[in-house]
Amino acid sequence: MKKKYLLLKIYLSLLILCIITLIVFSLLGKKTRVGYISEFKFDELHINRTLEINNLENIKNNFYKDNVLDDKAITEYIYTNKSITKYSYGFKMQYYDKIFRHSDIYNVYPDLKKLLKIMIFIENIYMSSDGSPFGYLISTKIIDFEKIDNVNYILKMKTNLVSQFIIFNLLIIFLLLFTKYYFIYENNINVYQYKINLNKKDYLFILVTFFSILSIFLLQLYIYFPGYFKGWDNIDIIISGYNNKYWNGHPVFNQVTLSFLYNLFGYSPSYFFIINLICWYLGLFIIIISLYLKYKNIFFYFLILISFIGNIWFANNYQIKDITAVNYFWLSASIILFYLLIPIKNNFIILIVGLFILILSMISRHNMIVTVYPLFILVTFIILNKKKITNIRSYILMFFNLMLIFAILLVLIFKYQPTLWIKSSSLYSGFTQHLYYLPISACAALSNDEDVIPKQWYREGIDFDYIKEFYLKNSINADAFGWGGVSTVFINDISQNEVQKVFFKAIFKHPISWLKHITNFGKHILLLKNNFRMNFNEYSNFYSDRLNQAGIQSYIRKISNLNITLFTFFYKYLIDINLYIFLFLDLLIFIILLCLIIINKNYIKNYIFIFCMSICISSIMTALIVIIFSPVINLRYIYIIVPISIMSLISFITFINDIGGFKKFFTELKFIKSFGNKK
Repeated sequence: MKKKYLLLKIYLSLLILCIITLIVFSLLGKKTRVGYISEFKFDELHINRTLEINNLENIKNNFYKDNVLDDKAITEYIYTNKSITKYSYGFKMQYYDKIFRHSDIYNVYPDLKKLLKIMIFIENIYMSSDGSPFGYLISTKIIDFEKIDNVNYILKMKTNLVSQFIIFNLLIIFLLLFTKYYFIYENNINVYQYKINLNKKDYLFILVTFFSILSIFLLQLYIYFPGYFKGWDNIDIIISGYNNKYWNGHPVFNQVTLSFLYNLFGYSPSYFFIINLICWYLGLFIIIISLYLKYKNIFFYFLILISFIGNIWFANNYQIKDITAVNYFWLSASIILFYLLIPIKNNFIILIVGLFILILSMISRHNMIVTVYPLFILVTFIILNKKKITNIRSYILMFFNLMLIFAILLVLIFKYQPTLWIKSSSLYSGFTQHLYYLPISACAALSNDEDVIPKQWYREGIDFDYIKEFYLKNSINADAFGWGGVSTVFINDISQNEVQKVFFKAIFKHPISWLKHITNFGKHILLLKNNFRMNFNEYSNFYSDRLNQAGIQSYIRKISNLNITLFTFFYKYLIDINLYIFLFLDLLIFIILLCLIIINKNYIKNYIFIFCMSICISSIMTALIVIIFSPVINLRYIYIIVPISIMSLISFITFINDIGGFKKFFTELKFIKSFGNKK
């Protein structure tokens, strides 16, 4: 025990020392220092840029000899031609200080505005990327000197260095928390030392289930390989992963995953399809085995049939970040359910594995944090129950404190994880203002209030009457307001912070109009049909112009008659379930659980109950965030609630079995009904 506390003290001391060091280095870097610009380059890139800004691009063709550009001749032409008045030069930032300069620790930020004021011959100056020492300038005279002196600069700590430090310590803290609650409290260890006694029937059930699920997995793999990969976002991710050029417009983790798999196994467009199937079927196997070992009921075998629900079957063939993220979630929840049902020795490791996969789910989709966070309600209850807190006030306070800690940890992981792979902060995020433009316009148009939208936002020739008409035509299409960094009705250089402030003011000023808007959006997205169900001709066309243009070879697969027959059979006979039924199911289960906790507070000690409640909250919160912030009506955004709703139903049935079966459950329901009548 003393050794563990000693290690904790050593770690905390080192952590504090490292934090102080980072703060000191950060403060020292922000001090303004003086350097200079030198190493001016006038290579082919800057020759082209010089010709372009002087509208002389075609002149370049006159300086080719045997298809090779004569650099000396064209440079002499540019320098002696009086009609050329602007010149492009590359440069590098240099330093007098031997310590505080661009390095593995610091990025450099020259004071470009001051430089433009002092050096009047410099028309414009740009840095190559955020924090880079390299850049280029547009000069009105030929630069024939070695350096430009007296350039002020500051230094900032590299974000990837800070993020690596934060994520490393988050993992250490997370492991320390679990070590504390599973090893230090020795009186609780015996709970996890039970053995599972299996007989021949049990082994037979496990083997039959395993080979049944494996057969379905291989069948789906055979029919649909390599999976549908031609969605726009997925093509972006494939190209980024193939070229090892990451950006956070799509989750960086997905791009890094593909890069890793390409380096390990070579290029294939099938990897996310395989990941989808592995996560789904492994999760299903874990659920069935967990329930069987707990309750010894062979009817749990028929949960295999869930895979043949049309929504699930066709979605798992579709390679898109949303489906991959929810399949990670499905596998994580399955592992956590196993942890709750099967008390094997040291099964805290199983919980850690489940939570690790849950984090993978979160970083596989940008707003997946809303889906993931509710499961930490269960983790919080597990931790609190280990501490055996009897005072209700202390219990509630500890609950909210732990939930706040988990929220901060998740936000930090979500925010800083991309910086492990991306060096330039300009690549951290994409254009998202249009997600706010739509509801802002809704509040303004439906309330006929032109003051909602700042007048300086409008593009030339656009007014409030135009916005009203434009919204009515595009009330469920945020992409119409702007996409790819270009706004259609508002100016482009509106900051994200300004847009968010106007958004919150709009919904607080006109909440009814906003509710009408999201109700209309929700109605449309919940009534979507399953467009993951594709006919054979559409599905089997593997050619992609965008992949070919990126230098990635087209995929070719020979299709057999058996393949076509099986594809047609499942396309024709599998049944889809309307999306709103899944959401209604979650809401119904959630209401029942709330009623149960009111009449019997002891249920709060039942981990299956808390797990089921957490899953329901996850589904409901996901549906809300999708309805509020989706850019368009697209099935991939809302599909996430389908596997989660199935998990909530499974956990609800598990809870009913855990409290004594359906008879006791219906007795509780009758009590709730009589309790309501008395009221």
